[in-house]
Amino acid sequence: MTMNRRTFFAAGSAAAIVALPGAGAFAQAADALPVRIGTPGQQGNAGVYFADDLGYFKNAGLVAAITAITSGSGAAVVAAVTGGSLDIGNADLISIAAAREHGVEVSCIAPGVLWFGAQPTGAIIVSKASAMRVPRDLEGKTIAVPSIAGLSRISIDQWLDSLGLNRSSVKYVEMPSASVPQAVARGTIDAALITEPTLSLSLGDNRIFASPYDAIARVFVQTAWFAADEWIAKNPRAVRQFAVAIRDAQRWANQHPREATVLFEKHSGLTPEMLKNAVPSHYGEVLDPAQMQPVLDVAAKYHAIPQPIAAKELIARG
Repeated sequence: MTMNRRTFFAAGSAAAIVALPGAGAFAQAADALPVRIGTPGQQGNAGVYFADDLGYFKNAGLVAAITAITSGSGAAVVAAVTGGSLDIGNADLISIAAAREHGVEVSCIAPGVLWFGAQPTGAIIVSKASAMRVPRDLEGKTIAVPSIAGLSRISIDQWLDSLGLNRSSVKYVEMPSASVPQAVARGTIDAALITEPTLSLSLGDNRIFASPYDAIARVFVQTAWFAADEWIAKNPRAVRQFAVAIRDAQRWANQHPREATVLFEKHSGLTPEMLKNAVPSHYGEVLDPAQMQPVLDVAAKYHAIPQPIAAKELIARG
């Protein structure tokens, strides 16, 4: 459905969303609105769990039904949203941009997790027995990534290029994160780019080699909450209330990382022991095109999306 698109949450939007009434104000409004939400269920997508467990959705007048979609990555969540089985989903910004550029009408309504260079949650690891010490040592090597079309691969490409190294000599293989630590420790693969909590769990036999995400920007949006444009147009109140609830919940998580980890543990199936050394995620609070554009530019540069796209074109309009 093609719509006349007016800015809904553009980033001058930071001011707009802050001006919305607090979550408690919505609780006194009309009947609560049901909303079906899909999340990959990882630490970086945990904002909906915080919003639900801490009452931010309830106070915002929403009744959330949350589904974890743990296979198929961001593309699977996009498919569920556009297919109508979910109202709102969370996916990496590259998947959302790729969907739009292929004619799928979805838009971002709130930020998810940020890459926050001061609090790094992802890195390239190598075996502690590896002779590799400097970035040039990766030339000619095999690096495992979660998705060859995704953020991990393009961040390494950008990083290698920024150092003047031969990225064409590097071979990438896709590998599930859970399989990576042993494969690196055994020398089956030379290196891998992984994120928390797998990263901290891998450091018994492996060591951190480099953090290439900073080559994109020190701070940028990795994932976002999104919905189909048609649903957004029909449900403006639900969209506004969801954005406020997520803003408040993710702000709480940034301010209370230990408590947020405990809540995530309950939903993840991971044990306290598995999470005790994990670096906490840093979440976005408002959609800011300036924090979205760097990863979109790099995605276009390395053909993870078909062509360049302006971040403001991904932000929900009505």
